[in-house]
Amino acid sequence: SEHLNSGGFIGSRENIAVCTGTFIMLFAVRNGWAPSTSKNAKLEKGLNLEDSGSDMLSGDPLGMTFVDVLAAGSMGHIIAAGMLLGLNNMAQ
Repeated sequence: SEHLNSGGFIGSRENIAVCTGTFIMLFAVRNGWAPSTSKNAKLEKGLNLEDSGSDMLSGDPLGMTFVDVLAAGSMGHIIAAGMLLGLNNMAQ
């Protein structure tokens, strides 16, 4: 509670943007709405997601791997940077 009221990082708009962007990407990859190691998009097929027949082992029921988590987290941080730049631009 002290961290929330002191104006620190937790609860700041930067924190919320990063958490939101990362959550959106992890949710999209997990539910098959974004490319992953098991579902790839090809330009020739109109960028539709298709099973790639990946042989990567995963303990996840839907086949989400460590590589997927790193890629989705990175893209989530990029989305958060866009959110923050847009918010800073709107404030000026």
